[in-house]
Amino acid sequence: MAMPEETRRETAVGSDDDFPKYPRGFDFLGYLLQRLDAMEANLRQEVKADISKLETKIDNLQDNLQDRIERVHQETHSITRWAIGIFIALIVGFAAVLLPLLLN
Repeated sequence: MAMPEETRRETAVGSDDDFPKYPRGFDFLGYLLQRLDAMEANLRQEVKADISKLETKIDNLQDNLQDRIERVHQETHSITRWAIGIFIALIVGFAAVLLPLLLN
């Protein structure tokens, strides 16, 4: 059975009801690829911005950690000096007490 002329023209033009009607010569695949490229570019920018924020946070954390390590180092140094000073004072004190007892 032959297809009527009008139906053949509609099919040739692509006026199927399942798909939206675009102007003749419209490159739907090209349009989709262009949209996907734009979405990819936006996503890449967002990812780069997020990575930049994370790098900034990591740098701040590293600086804070380095500061804390330096403070602990200084505190340890201070405690060591105090310990050495107390140890020397005890030795001198014992010597001052024991020396007169031994010489008598």
